[in-house]
Amino acid sequence: RIKTVEVPGKGRKQVHYLYYKVTNRTGKPRIFVPEFIMVNELGQKLVDNVVPQAVPLIQVREDATVPLLGAVNVMGMIPPSTKPDVDDSVFGVATWDKWDPKSDRFSIYVRGLSDGYKEVPAASGGKPTVKYKTLRIDFIRRGDEHNLNEKEIYLNDPPYEWVYW
Repeated sequence: RIKTVEVPGKGRKQVHYLYYKVTNRTGKPRIFVPEFIMVNELGQKLVDNVVPQAVPLIQVREDATVPLLGAVNVMGMIPPSTKPDVDDSVFGVATWDKWDPKSDRFSIYVRGLSDGYKEVPAASGGKPTVKYKTLRIDFIRRGDEHNLNEKEIYLNDPPYEWVYW
């Protein structure tokens, strides 16, 4: 989604954001340190950044009754969801205040949902590269760069895939 926010020293900015919830069904507390990276079709990578002015505006828009945590506040222990028929979920938001408005396709890579990883041997026999199990969510934006509108952003088909990245 997109929300216009007044950012001190930067003026009015359109902030792209991903509203999400995390539910722990493992039966024990789990550490949660997410990383959100937006990558467009040109390979430009943007790590989510803290836009504190956006969080309360997004909370009012999405659900004012649920506490919403930003990139820094969401890090920590996620309690297990143990109540029957009730999700003890944590709600968060990842934000980006810079983006190439000409992009028609982009993916958001979410690390921190799994502790899976694999080592990929280096081609030259050197130190292997570690790749982490990461959720990739794919989006398409139909529209032009002159009139950005969140109604033009759709999940791709298929919408997501687990990858090692």
